[in-house]
Amino acid sequence: MNISQYQHNYTSSIYATIYSSASIAALILSTAGLSVNIFLLYILVNDRNFRKTTYYLFLVSIVSDTISTIATIGGYIQIVRYELAYEGGTLMCRAVMFTMFSSYSISIMTFCLIGIDRYFIIVRPLTTTYRIYKNHILITSEIAIWICSLSVSAPLLKFMGVHRVDPLLCEFTKITTPVSIYIITFVTIQFIIPAMTIGLFYWRIIIHQKNYIKPGELTQQSIIEQQLRKRKFIKMLISISLSYIFATWPFFATILGFAITQKSVLQIRSENIVIFLFIFFNISND
Repeated sequence: MNISQYQHNYTSSIYATIYSSASIAALILSTAGLSVNIFLLYILVNDRNFRKTTYYLFLVSIVSDTISTIATIGGYIQIVRYELAYEGGTLMCRAVMFTMFSSYSISIMTFCLIGIDRYFIIVRPLTTTYRIYKNHILITSEIAIWICSLSVSAPLLKFMGVHRVDPLLCEFTKITTPVSIYIITFVTIQFIIPAMTIGLFYWRIIIHQKNYIKPGELTQQSIIEQQLRKRKFIKMLISISLSYIFATWPFFATILGFAITQKSVLQIRSENIVIFLFIFFNISND
């Protein structure tokens, strides 16, 4: 074995160790998230109190998020096992990424739909058109969300892949101008628009809940109970909104950086190992 071959094997071994370590940590987090989703699914399916339209939308969101988590876990397991060649790595990369982001997109867009529904129910309850056609609007919107999510994620089946020198590094292998345009569009549809929608509608609900007083005579006890319900509701909205936005923005900011610089992770790795490690752990722990 010559020196260059030895160095290549040594470097590959180091990266394999990095991938495995990050994947094990991500597996633990993903498994915990999957357990929470399964618990929520059990409650929503079996509790008769959750039979309203909003809870059905929550159910769709949780199922989508569960599918995304399962796909992610499958990908991490393959990395830990380190048994993928180039062809197998490419197939696994594309399948996992398409499933994960299609499901994620359905989940977060459904959550946006829930926010819009809550806005009309709480802030604009007298909107006649929405009250009459609510179910039709929600069903049509959910179908549109599925079509949009699958369509936006479909190009991942072409643009994503692995490298022959590193069959475990799943990424945009060649970032050309068309790929950059796609990534920017992808980030806009899957993160920027949903984040702005969630922020806008839930902020309007929060402001309304703070200022609204139900007509009629209220006792002091009723006022106190009403204020407590408002605070709990506001905290719940803030928690849900911020968790979706802050949990995903590092990943989308990173791939947006790829689109702007038109550099792949492999190129960055060859230029600066520190930046590569920062990007890799940032994406892995998303």
